[in-house]
Parts: sequence; C-alpha cells; structure tokens
Amino acid sequence: MLEEVRLVKQALAGQRADLPEPNLDEELVDRFLTPKTGFSADWLKRFQGDQPLNPAKFISGLYSLPDFDDRTGIRFKRKGLEGHIENLEEYTVVQKEGQDGALSLTRAMGAKKDFVRGRSGRLPFIPGGLDINSTTESKVMHTDSEGLLDVAPGLSRGMALVETGIDLDVLALEAAEKESTGEEDDDEDEESEQLEETEIEVEDDDDDEQEDEEDDNDKPQTAIDFLLPKEFSFVRPKKTVEPQQKAKVWAHMMDINQPITNFSEMVPNPARTWPFELDNFQKEAVYHLEQGDSVFVAAHTSAGKTVVAEYAMSMALRNMTKCIYTSPIKALSNQKYRDFLQEYDDIGILTGDVQINAEASTLIMTTEILRSMLYRGADLIRDVEFIIFDEVHYVNDSERGVVWEEVIIMLPDHVKFILLSATVPNTFEFANWVGRTKQKDIYVISTDKRPVPLTHYLWAKNNVFEVVGPTGQFNEEGWRMCRDKISPPAPPPPQDGKGRGGSQARGGRGGARGGRGGLRGAAAGKFEIKRQEGKRGRFNNNAPGKTVFMDLFNKLKKDELLPAVVFVFSRKMTEQHAMSMRALDFNTGKEKSEVHMFIDQAVSRLRKEDRDLPQIMMLRDFLGNGIGVHHSGLLPIMKEVVEILFARGLVKVLFATETFAMGLNLPTRTVVFSALSKFDSKAMRMLSPGEYTQMAGRAGRRGLDKVGTVIILQNGDQVASQASLKSVILGTPTKLSSQFRLTFTMILSLLRIEAVRVEDVIQQSFSENAKHVLRPEVEIKIQALEKSVAEQKQVVSKLANLDQLYDFAKLNTKYQLLTRQLYEFAAIALNLTGHFCVFIYDDIRAVGILYRRSHAKGAYSVVFVSRNFRPGNDDTLKKRAVMSDKHFLPFIADGPHFRRIPSKTNNRVNFRQVESTQIEFISNVRLKNPDKILAKPKGIDEVTSAFLESVSSGEFFNEVSFDKIKAVHAKTMLSDRKEVMNEMSKFKFGSSFKLKQFRSVLKLVELEQQVAGLRTSMAIQNTELLPDYEQRLEVLKDGNYIDEHMNVLLKGRVACEISTGFELYVTELLLDNFLANYEPEEIVALLSAFVFEGARNLANQAVSVTPKLDQGMRKLLDIVEYVHDLATKHQVILTSDEEQFAEKGRFALMQAVYEWAKGMSFYEITQLTEVQEGTIVRVINRLDEVCRAVMSAARIMGDIDLYNKVNTAQERIKRDIAFCSSLYL
Repeated sequence: MLEEVRLVKQALAGQRADLPEPNLDEELVDRFLTPKTGFSADWLKRFQGDQPLNPAKFISGLYSLPDFDDRTGIRFKRKGLEGHIENLEEYTVVQKEGQDGALSLTRAMGAKKDFVRGRSGRLPFIPGGLDINSTTESKVMHTDSEGLLDVAPGLSRGMALVETGIDLDVLALEAAEKESTGEEDDDEDEESEQLEETEIEVEDDDDDEQEDEEDDNDKPQTAIDFLLPKEFSFVRPKKTVEPQQKAKVWAHMMDINQPITNFSEMVPNPARTWPFELDNFQKEAVYHLEQGDSVFVAAHTSAGKTVVAEYAMSMALRNMTKCIYTSPIKALSNQKYRDFLQEYDDIGILTGDVQINAEASTLIMTTEILRSMLYRGADLIRDVEFIIFDEVHYVNDSERGVVWEEVIIMLPDHVKFILLSATVPNTFEFANWVGRTKQKDIYVISTDKRPVPLTHYLWAKNNVFEVVGPTGQFNEEGWRMCRDKISPPAPPPPQDGKGRGGSQARGGRGGARGGRGGLRGAAAGKFEIKRQEGKRGRFNNNAPGKTVFMDLFNKLKKDELLPAVVFVFSRKMTEQHAMSMRALDFNTGKEKSEVHMFIDQAVSRLRKEDRDLPQIMMLRDFLGNGIGVHHSGLLPIMKEVVEILFARGLVKVLFATETFAMGLNLPTRTVVFSALSKFDSKAMRMLSPGEYTQMAGRAGRRGLDKVGTVIILQNGDQVASQASLKSVILGTPTKLSSQFRLTFTMILSLLRIEAVRVEDVIQQSFSENAKHVLRPEVEIKIQALEKSVAEQKQVVSKLANLDQLYDFAKLNTKYQLLTRQLYEFAAIALNLTGHFCVFIYDDIRAVGILYRRSHAKGAYSVVFVSRNFRPGNDDTLKKRAVMSDKHFLPFIADGPHFRRIPSKTNNRVNFRQVESTQIEFISNVRLKNPDKILAKPKGIDEVTSAFLESVSSGEFFNEVSFDKIKAVHAKTMLSDRKEVMNEMSKFKFGSSFKLKQFRSVLKLVELEQQVAGLRTSMAIQNTELLPDYEQRLEVLKDGNYIDEHMNVLLKGRVACEISTGFELYVTELLLDNFLANYEPEEIVALLSAFVFEGARNLANQAVSVTPKLDQGMRKLLDIVEYVHDLATKHQVILTSDEEQFAEKGRFALMQAVYEWAKGMSFYEITQLTEVQEGTIVRVINRLDEVCRAVMSAARIMGDIDLYNKVNTAQERIKRDIAFCSSLYL
C-alpha cells in the first residue's frame, strides 16, 4: 500500500514537472489590454438605474397568456362586377408588414393572372438606389442629441446615465485595480457611500485635477506603464473633420484598344459562342456581364451591339432567370421578336394588344409596357436579371424620353443594366447618372470604329463629288469642284474670245470617283434655309425633281450601288417621288413574281374588300418595280411588307422618312439625302449631326460592302457651304439630355407609395445629375467667393455712407432681376415684334427694334437702331468706359440721365440675336411690319427717324403694356418691381453719391448673392422641378384628387389608371357621369379626341356627327377649359398638346371612329376623312389602350354600366385591318 502511494506521488510530481511555466506577459495583456465583452459589474450599477421589482406584477405575468395569432379568416366570396355574395370562404391571413414589406421582393405573390402585367392598386417593388430600408431603420432606431445611436435594436431604452459628475477615467482605473486584486464589493450600502464620497470629491474641478496630474507625474513609472495608454477615455470621441472627398464615380471607361488575348481564360464557360471571333468591345462587355456588372455599349449602327444583348439573353436562359428587352417603338419590338426567334425558342413579346409566350426567359416589349409593369407591381419583375435598353439615344425624345428615366429610377436593385446606344458624346455622364441612381458600377464600352466606313458625296449636274472620305477628312477640293459645277465663274472679258470661259468640267468615270477638272471662281455664298411661301407651304421649292432622281438612280444602277434609301422629310413627298419613278423598273421577272406572291400572302389575312384599298394597290405597283415607300402614314401591314421585301433585296429604291432609321435593322448600300434641312413642326432647320449620323449609318452592309455610300443632293444654284457640311457630317452628335418632366399620373402613382417620395424621384432624374456631380466643385467655388466677399468687405468698410449704399445696391440688383424675369416671361407670352427696346450687347447699352422671335426660348432677333458709343479713338473708348459704369444702374425710363437723344444712329441693317435677359427696357412704341420696312432700300432710315421722333416726344420712354398677361406670378412680379422702384426713389444721395464707391458696394452685393445662389442651387430641397411639383400638387388638391394630407382620393385613383395622356381631362369626363346616356360607339368616338394628335389644316374644319356627339364635344371643351383654368390659377405649365387641345383639330377623326364602331368598312372610312390610312389605324389601336384604361377606372368607380359600354366599344373597334396581326409575329 505504501509503495502504491509513493508511485502516485512520483507520478504527480512528474506531471507537475511537465506543466509549462506561467507566461506573465500574456496574463498582463489579457487582464489590462484585451477589451472585455461587457462593463464591470462593480461600477456599471452606479450608472445603470435598476428598475424596482414588483413581485405581484411579476407573478401575475407568469399566469397570463399571450395573444393568439390568427392564421385564417372568413370572407365573402362574390360573383361578377356587381359583387353579389355567392358563398363564404376561409383564407390564410398574410402576416401584416409595414410599408417596406409591401414593397419588398419577398412579399406574398399576387394572383397568377396578374403575374406578368401586374394589377391596379398593387404597389411597386422598392426602387434600387433610393435606400428606403436604411432610411426607415434609422427612423426606428433612437438617437441622442448628438445624432448618435443610443438604443440597441430590440431594447426599449438605452443606458440611463445619472448626472453624478463622476470622472469616468478615475472610475475605470479603480475598476481595473479591483479586478487585478480580485476584490469585489457586493455590499450596496458601501457602494452608495462610495458614490456619495465621489460626488463630494469631484466638486473641486480645476484645482484637484491639476494636483492629480502633478501627483501622477511624480510617481515613478513601472514596466507595465509603458504598455498602457497615457489617457483613458470612455466617452464619445470627438468627431474628426475629414477633408471633403470627391464624389464617387460610378461610370468606368474601358479601353478597348488593348486586345484581350486571354478571353477564353477570363470567360472559360461562356453562355453562348459565335462562329466568328468577337470584337474587342464585345469581349469586354461579355466579360463584365459574366462578372455580374452592368454595361453601357455605345457603337455605330451594324457594329455588333446586338451580340451583347444576345449574350445577356443566353445568360438568363442558363441562370434560369429572365431578361427583358425594351425598344422605343412597337414596330421595332415586333421586328426584334422575329429576329431573336430565329436564334432562340424561349422568346416572348408583350405589346398593348398582343401577349405571346409571356412566361419565356426573354420578353420583348416597349418601355411604356415595362413602366406599367413596374407601377402595377408585376411579380415577373422578381425573376428579372437583365434589362436591355436598346436605342438609348432616344432618351432625347421630347415625348418618350421621360419614360426611360422613369423606368430606370423605378427598377429594383437586383436588376442589371445593358444599355445600347449609338455613339453620343456624353456616354460617361449618362452612365454615371445611372450608376449613381442605382448605386451600381456601370462599365462604359464605346467605339467609334465603323465596321463599314462611309464616304460622303455631293450630287450636282449628274456628277458626284467626294466631300468626306472614309477616314473622316473633309475634301475641300471636291467641294470647290461641286460649287464650280453648280455656279460656274463669270465669263472672261470679251477680248479673250471665249464666250463661256475656261474648260468645261468632265464627269469622269466611276460614279463614286467624281468628276475632274472644272473652273474655280468666286466663293459660293453661305447656304441658307428659306421658308417658302405660297401653295407649297413649308416645303422647299428647290426640292429635287423627277429628272434628278431618274439620272441618279440610273447612275447608281450602272455602278452597282443599289439598293438605296432616299430620305425625304415629308410623307406626301415620298409618295410623289415614288409616283414620278414609275417608269423605272429595277426588278427582274422572277423578282416581280416573288414580290406579288409575298404581297398576296400578306394581305390574305385581310377581308376581301380591304385587299383592294387604294394604298395597297398603289404599293403593289411600286414594289413590283423594286420601288418602295415607308412612312408613318402607311398601313402597319404594308409598312411591314415594305420592310421585309427590302430586307430580302427585292426593293432596290426606297423613299422613306426618318422613322425608317429608328432602330430598324435594315442596312443598305447607299443612302441619299434629298436635302439637309427639314420642317420640325415649328420652322425649317438644318439636320443635327446626330440625326444625320443615324440615317447615314444605314449605308454599308457588314460583310457585303467595303464602303458605304452617302449622297447629298444639291438643288438650286448654290452649293451647301463648307461650314454647313462640316457641321452636319463631322459635327458632334447630340448629347443625351434629360427630358424628365412631371405628369399628374406620375405624381399620383408615387403618392400612393408612402415609402417613396416624389422629391426623391425628382432628385434621381438625369436633369439633376449635374448638381450631384458638380457639388464638390461648387463647394470649392463657394469657398473662393466667400474669400472674395471678405476681401471686398475690407475695401468698403471705411465708406461713410456704407449702409445707405448697401441697401440701395440690393434694391438695384433686385430691380434688374425682376425686370429680366418679367421680360423673359413676356418674350414668350406676348408678341413683341416691332417694339423698340434697350439692351446690353458687348458692354454697350444700345437701342434696337425687336425684329423677329428666334427659335430659342425667349430670344429675339434685334436690329440695331442706335449705339451710344462705338470703339474707335481714345476719346470714344474713354466715353465707353464711363458708360459701362452707368450700366450698373438699371435703365429706368424716368431717370433724367437716360432721357437724351443719342448722338449716333445706324445707317445700315445690323442683326443680332439677343436673349430676353439682355433686354433692359421695352418701349410701348411699335412699328408695324418691320420686315417690310427694312426690306426697302432706305428702310433703316425710316426706322431711325421713327425712333428719334419717339425720343423727342417722350413716347419712347413709356414701357410696353403687360395688361394682356393674365398669369398670377407675372402680376406679382410687376407689383414687386413697382414697389422696389418706389423704395429706390426714396434714396436722396445728392453730391455724396460717388459712382466709384457705389460700384464697390455693388460688387460686394453681387458676390454675396452669388454665394447665396450657389448654396441654394446645391440645397437638397432646390430642384428645378420642385416648384412645378408643388404647383401641380395645388392643382390636385383644388381638383379633389388628393386631400390636405397628400392621401390619394377616388379621383386620384381613377387618374392613376389613365396612362395614355390627358389624365385629368379623362377623369373629369368619367366622374361627371356625363357618358351615362351615351352609346358605346359614341363613347369611343369622344375618346378619340384624346388619341388623335390633330393637325393645323384640320383645325378649321367643322365637325358634326350627331347632336349627342356635338353636345359631347362642347362638354369636352368645357372640361379642357376648366383644367386650363386650374393650371393657370396655380401657374402650372402645360404641354403644347394640352394647351392647344382645342386648336389642333383633335375631333377630326370622331366621325370615322364612330362609323368604324358601328361596323362600316375601312374603305368607306377612308372616304370620310383626309387623314392617311396608317394614321387612322394607329388611332384605333391607341383607342384600344384608352378603353382598357377607362375600364379599369370604371371598375374602381364601381360604375358597371360604363364598364360594360366601354367593353362593348372595345370589342367593336377590334376588327379587320385595324387589328391585323403583325407579319413579324
């Protein structure tokens, strides 16, 4: 037994010997330096007020039962729109979520029938980038006075800090000492005594702290002291001010000039491959798509952007997600569906009236359809991985551009973007906006390389002259040869013996090579666009004639440069040109047979009587000869016939308007421009570089042509100037610009979503992008201006009458500002042509006559009448300098120093374009027909005499009357300006007024206003659209669409359903119950006024169908006037269509629609109106959309009769040629 004990002791001794020695350093670090997971219980209780325990309440709580959560409920099961109770049903109660849950992607699914298009009243998903979740969470979590979070999630309160004056540093040291010695004091009485002692000791603050610091400094430091920090601080650290960081860049420009040699390694398992090697920009885009990024691809037509779209579609198919392909127009959607269907089986399309394979992996639709799906909360959006925006450059479209921005803002966060666009100069800016809006990195991949380079020629006198080669260099020699061909130089003197002078130019060979030789003479005049008067109206009398086209097409056919597209900027002229070419025949007998067989097959889906419509018969003749016509006035089915035949090479010459270039993938060998100018519904103007590039880009078929040919016809006796040609052909394309505007439907739809504010959506728009991007630069500018303000204050600080000068300077600037704003409004609201005015130009105060309103908003062409001084000798310059100082005083007609007769007047006509903000004074004196007066040889003298006479009589100094302006804010500006002028007249300076001193004070005021203006412009609340938003809110409140608390009322819910435009007009018409006594065909006839765009030539035509419809027209016009009055009252600027509703002949198709709904044939319909067939069909198609919107509104209103009537009307108009299925589907 003893032996066993000895062995155990030895074993234990050996075991202890094997134990490692304790590491004191680790123990010290663990005890003093390692952060603890909780506060010391010893001193935490001193600050944490313990709640007293109520035993009775605690015990009773143990016996109480929690509230039960009902998982099911009982509800009535109703039948039909009348809502008759049929049965009771039990349903599962979905757990109620907050507003965020209602917008969440994880919310409960809707009905299966609403999966694709959504449902009215359903909320959209949370828009990505608006940061709604974090905003709401921050509202829930409590913050202290310093903005710091002090209540942890899940707790009802935070730490209750008692104001004891305890020094936390001292307390922390005491706690550390106790912890090191292992002492703990659990006695509460002792703790309270120590607390009292501590409270007494800390009353002497400064002296005791200083003594403690001295004592601490005298204490010898041990080794452990070097491991500890010098100071302990358990209080909140002071906020360190970091330097202003630059705004985050969301767009990244990719360098595509560097070849990607290891593409197979970067994308080892591609979703799709092609039989050809991808270009660099395509590889770059594919790589970033595989990395989960969004891309913006900008390239020329036919460069291969569709490859990127196809790869995204293949990725969606592989990932079992969805891809949405959007296009700007329905026709392009149909064509893309046909093209993609040849590559993919899982393709669907959604349009207003067609839904094919809606469950497909890739869906093709217009942007308007996607917007409707977003607002209606379509569950399909959950599954979408990619959104492809094709033809992004159409964001510049004034009508549809807002839809693109709205969709981009409203898309959820999980969606990736593929943006495809033609080359535009600000791709980075637009991509950066998309990235900032959606909080995503966007990789910009842009290439200027054309797969088929273009050569541009001028056609004149049966010859072509190269002006821009494939390298993009302007050929001045070719331009001069064309000029000399059109306008030969003057003949030499008679003694030379040559009647015509010089050698005649030879045409040369090879068409595209052009002629050689020719004479060089005087420089050609500047190319001008003149609006022709008379019967032809807006069209240029120099339009190319029959012989020009005959010679051109024979030349193109001879040189094998067909097929060709001729762009003509008039629907009527396209048909006239095609009619004049009927003698030409480009097709062989076999091709003619193929054309007629295809047309027969296409029109076989029409009723027999519709197959012989005049338009169809006319196109049969044209197309048989290989000549086509393409414009928006064609029947949709015939427009598709032309497109398909052109794609097959059976149309050799196509006369088309610019709509042919809108995204349609129909390349050709040659593009011909009948002119470089067009009428844009306001005036004749030159084509923009972007428009020209889009149309010219159709030339050159990839893989078939080495060079694309572009020919510009030169008509008349002058060639287009070099400047004009360089601007159009080589100019910078139009930038992507925001067309974002607020509509009543958008506001009402967003007001329904509590978690999304309209102000947030406005701030996310592209129009506000510059403010966010420039914010750092503006802040730097503000700092520099504030420094200048401080310096200027030092300059004027010693002036005796500083306060008086300062107040007068502020009034001076306010008067000038009000005058500028008033004249800017008057320049648009009034016809000021012929009025004399005073304006600032090149630091000179000059007098002129407002000659003609310019195309620019608020600008006028002004003819100089008098200049006070002109630069010349030194005396004149000195006088001019003195006059420049007077410009700091506003031109007030009552001022005596302004009432003097000018010493010099103009003796020749001198035009300048002047902005309304440059005009200081507009006289009430007006000359009638100034253009006719100035056209006379001595016209300027007549104008000058009238001016001098008006100055002598004093009539010149009477300001123009603003009585015709009814706008409230204009009246307010007039009143404010008059009040300011009265205040200025109270100042009596006398001899104490020194202009130099006033100039210094005025400079200070202007600097201060610049600083204030920049700060205001950068304020979050200040957006350009915010005033418009507030004014529209007042209209909605006044019209009972929303209440005072921004809750959407019944009228507002009805207006939300009207997404086809004129939402307030339609809503007022529906809720007035005016349509209750109307038949279905009469209702749809009245609704046609909201769809047909009208025309000026139809405005004066009397429309009378039936007495009831005449009464309906008057009622509709009353509603229009009521809405206009509301808008005017609250200063809302309506669109041109809304303002000119009654003047544009919108009722012209009412009879045609009425008879169509009653069953009349389409041929008979065309005999009732001058409107082209294609326009009639387009109106009827859009009426179908309006009917669906009205039916949804009737469902919300509970008006069963109206619902049934509109449903009947919809069924009656959906027939025959108007709703013939597309050839692409």
